[in-house]
Amino acid sequence: MTHNKNIHNVAQLLQMAGVVSLLSLSLSCSNDINHIKFFDKKEIPLQTLSNTEILRSKSGDVQVRITAPEIHKFDGEKARTEYPKGIRLDFYDTDKKIKSSLSAKYAIDWERNKQIIARNNVVVIDYQSGDTTYMETLVWDRNNKKIFSNHPLMSVNGQRVTYGDGFVSDEKLENPIILRQRGTIEWDDEETENEQEATD
Repeated sequence: MTHNKNIHNVAQLLQMAGVVSLLSLSLSCSNDINHIKFFDKKEIPLQTLSNTEILRSKSGDVQVRITAPEIHKFDGEKARTEYPKGIRLDFYDTDKKIKSSLSAKYAIDWERNKQIIARNNVVVIDYQSGDTTYMETLVWDRNNKKIFSNHPLMSVNGQRVTYGDGFVSDEKLENPIILRQRGTIEWDDEETENEQEATD
């Protein structure tokens, strides 16, 4: 009887050990699954590029050159291209000369609606007119072939500074217009020098 009782106790212990092992394995698998789900929520770029140059051409002629120190490409429902360390776009004329440029500290290109949104210290330079325009946000809408902003801006050209609350241009930046202008300030270097001499 004692021998049979011992065998029964050992069997019970083995069953308990098996249950504990299964629970541990189950918890371990659960933790692994949660760990995987956690990383799934954090999007990982499909592709990462460094010090990249992208050329957009038409009929063999380069129209836009895009340069960026870092590019992240994502796919799926939110397919996009991010430029987390800044972007520069150079627009070329038919003589293959840079006629205007656009730069920003951050940009995102949404694939679905074909919009590039540039943010943080956006600067647009028109080398033909000499205008340099500063703003915080700018949108390149490739569907409607226009570049625009609905945010305050400042445009500088020599001794003239113009303030406005919007910007619109064709997508080649050939005809930029400052919207809702709030005023223009102009000064003359000779007048400034005369005022300084009178003060002295």
